[in-house]
Amino acid sequence: MDALLPTSGPEHGQEYVKTSAQVIYETTQQCYPVVLLLAFIISAAVHSIAKSRTEEELLIPTATGPGGKPLPITKRKREHREQGSIYSTDGCTGGNTIQVFRYLTGVLVLSFAANAVATALHVWQSSKLGGELWWCGEERVVYVVGAAFFYVYVLITLIDWDDSPTLVHSIIWVLGLFGEAIILSSFICTLAAGKYVLDGDQEMGASQESSLGFWDLTDLSIGGVRLLIIV
Repeated sequence: MDALLPTSGPEHGQEYVKTSAQVIYETTQQCYPVVLLLAFIISAAVHSIAKSRTEEELLIPTATGPGGKPLPITKRKREHREQGSIYSTDGCTGGNTIQVFRYLTGVLVLSFAANAVATALHVWQSSKLGGELWWCGEERVVYVVGAAFFYVYVLITLIDWDDSPTLVHSIIWVLGLFGEAIILSSFICTLAAGKYVLDGDQEMGASQESSLGFWDLTDLSIGGVRLLIIV
């Protein structure tokens, strides 16, 4: 998305106020990777505690010790293979489920990589055209880089955890769906309301642009594909 100017310099005596859609767009991008990371840490901790408790099986022995007293109760860890049998990759339903999760998460990572490449090319193009250098904003950087690394970690857990996909991954998937829907919808509303872009003919000027540019369509396409992947 072309850079939006919240305010202009004193040279113009004008002020460009951010729309509500733009505020939501920027705020959601900043919070997206942080919220997902916190949700993952908390849900993973709860899942780990619950799993450790369910794995402990109380065995009350019928055998008696000296004097006819029953032997003390012991705890035994259940075999992970028995618990994770439905997730094995031998062609059963569970194996297909985990493979789908892995592939979709991998495509999500690639979509954020595509955003990073598009941003780099946009910056490079603006530098070649001269004038003011275009920049996507700190919020966009936090969103793209943070989310990319987060989903890489999620992909690692899908490969490394024996019982994946778990409820933890489902929670992250749902939160990611809401986040991507808000980001994409607020982005569309911001574009529909018109945007202020840097004018190459002026040193510090800005002009309002209502038509979609190539980079806008690129971001819309990548964001739309990413939302479809999560859905």
